[in-house]
Amino acid sequence: MKFIEDSEQFERDLKSKHFMGYRDFCEVKLLKEEVEDGFCYRCGNQLEPLTYLDPDFYYCPCWNCPPKRKSEKEAQTESIIRNMKEFYSNLVGDRYFQLFLVDDIYFRTTFPHKYEVFKKVVNSLDPPGRSDIWFLDWVPGYPKIISMENLTGIKIVNLTSLYGDISLEKDVVAIGDYEVRYPEFVPFENKHHSRYSILNPNGDRKAKRLKLGDQCVKFFGTEDDNVKSIFKLYKNGSEMPIRNLTYQDYVIIKLALMRNKTFIKLIFDIILEMSRFVGTVRDSVFLKNTVILDPDKPQGVNILWTPISEYKTNDGFINISII
Repeated sequence: MKFIEDSEQFERDLKSKHFMGYRDFCEVKLLKEEVEDGFCYRCGNQLEPLTYLDPDFYYCPCWNCPPKRKSEKEAQTESIIRNMKEFYSNLVGDRYFQLFLVDDIYFRTTFPHKYEVFKKVVNSLDPPGRSDIWFLDWVPGYPKIISMENLTGIKIVNLTSLYGDISLEKDVVAIGDYEVRYPEFVPFENKHHSRYSILNPNGDRKAKRLKLGDQCVKFFGTEDDNVKSIFKLYKNGSEMPIRNLTYQDYVIIKLALMRNKTFIKLIFDIILEMSRFVGTVRDSVFLKNTVILDPDKPQGVNILWTPISEYKTNDGFINISII
């Protein structure tokens, strides 16, 4: 019975911390080649990857072996943030990587679960141009697997005729009847900033801001007071409740946002800036992993696609949704 209870907790942890199911986790582990860098040189335990989308990209420090000096811990934290920045930078402009992230089905059905395999398959299918809206689907009768061995069973579905081209202006993303609007920036005021700062858990203002350079980005309020959003969604000029979106429209809006370099760079700037002050980053959108930056800092940031995401939490995390 104890084994069953532990197994159930393990599966819950996989879902809440690494955003994947037990089967996917087992396949990632079984299909992965072990490398020397993947183990702690002190205790010999396996190190957690920054992201399971590319496990060998970077291995996070072993926080079970506390650094002996403060400078060592700071260097470890800086190393994690530096590699997060590099990973995020790889996403900007890579439309295949963006497609890989836009729906969990691509990670689950790519065999093995690696982006490099997914990219190779997509390239072999002669994908449409950058202005088109398209996804992968399967030919009836073939297995739902994305691999080089199953190329004849995979097809491209082009939806450009239903939505039109994606408009990627600097301060708005427009697609079909939808618009995603950019947040407002206001001057930084040192005297009153702490009252508005999203990093201040005791702030007395619902309107929240984050200092970026010499300005502050203002977050939008959402239907959930515990979640602030970076962008705001509109349909035909009126604010659009997220819960009223069809799943297809939701996925296409996500894809359009990631294709806009101005919008996606702002998302990454916000995550990386907040990473300097929190102990944990819980990123269900891009890294699809929970990363410990400093175990001595209790506050964390939780990155979501929407305020109604199943991954929102109230236990010490600042919830930031993208729309």
